[in-house]
Parts: sequence; structure tokens; C-alpha cells
Amino acid sequence: FCRVRYVPLPVYTAPLVDAHLGGNKTLNWWNLPFQRSREQLSDCEARLEAPFVSINGLEYGSARGEEALRLAYECTKVPGIIEQVPEQLRGVFWMKGNSLNEEIVVLQNGQWFPDERIYVAPLSPFSWAWAGIDGSPPGHAPP
Repeated sequence: FCRVRYVPLPVYTAPLVDAHLGGNKTLNWWNLPFQRSREQLSDCEARLEAPFVSINGLEYGSARGEEALRLAYECTKVPGIIEQVPEQLRGVFWMKGNSLNEEIVVLQNGQWFPDERIYVAPLSPFSWAWAGIDGSPPGHAPP
């Protein structure tokens, strides 16, 4: 962005659309080449503390401290994908200094395109967490 005029930026992911995504212009967790097994996802959901909160078709659960970190890591570690993720992008990252209440992010449930040297990490279940009051999702915490 420029105060005087718009400065277009190159779209680094454009070559992926035809070469790897069959013309699909989006890469989401549900169209990654490998998915979590039903067993893995069920185990992850069972380890969340109740109650689930549903907002706009999305379900939220809560976990405390160390268990939240463990869930974020284990529930985004997808066989077939994790082996291809650059090592520097594996694991759970703390967003120190974030002015919002978002606390951790996990990037390892994404796709690495080695020829283009591009990594795409879509937002996926268990990949984002925040500090909530009583497990409330963002924008729904009590005053």
C-alpha cells in the first residue's frame, strides 16, 4: 500500500494454481493431499473440555495450558504432510507481543511446494488458539 497510489505486489502463489492445484485458486485444509484420520480427529475432539460452542457453523472447545499446546501439535500432525513441512515450520509457535488475545499458532498442517519454494498453511482445526475467559471464543468473552 502506498499513500499516493496502489502498488501491485507479485502473486507468488499464482504458479501453483495450474501446476499443482488443477486450476483451483484456493488451498484449504480439506483439500490438502492428506487428511487426518477419523480416529485422530475423534481423539482430538474428545480431549477438549466441554462444552463446545458453535458460532457460524464452527465449533470451539477449550483446553488448559500444556494440554492446549499438546493438542495443537498432535492434532495438526498429519501423516503424509508433516514429513514434507520444512523443519523450521513444524511445532507450536507462541505469538509473543500480539495485541489481541491470540496466543498460539501451528503452521505444520500445510503444503510445501519445493520447486517454487513456497509453503502454504491454511487455517485448520486445532491450528489457532487464544486466551479466553471460561473458554470463550474471540469476541464472545464475558466483560
